[in-house]
Order: sequence, then structure tokens, then C-alpha cells
Amino acid sequence: QDVVDSWVKKIEVNADYFKQEELYGTDEKRRPGRPKNAESLFGIQGSFRKLEVD
Repeated sequence: QDVVDSWVKKIEVNADYFKQEELYGTDEKRRPGRPKNAESLFGIQGSFRKLEVD
């Protein structure tokens, strides 16, 4: 319980920092290019239902 109380106290002491931190963010509409997802990052498209190996 001492650890929990210690962390709660640290958070309360830094409350102003956390409130200020909520104001930051990004405008994703201004990001160039297409949105990235797992397929575009790793280059694997389709499925492996029929896999032919030489």
C-alpha cells in the first residue's frame, strides 16, 4: 500500500503537468501521404490459401 500511496502523491504533485500534457496533439489531416497500416508497412497483401513453393 505504501507504493500506491507514493505514486498517488507523485501524480498529485505533478497534476499541473498532466493537465498541460492533455493539450498537446497532432493534426493527422496535415500528415502527407496515405495513412499507414500493417499491410503497407510489411508489404504482405492477399492471403496464403494457395502457396506454391518451387
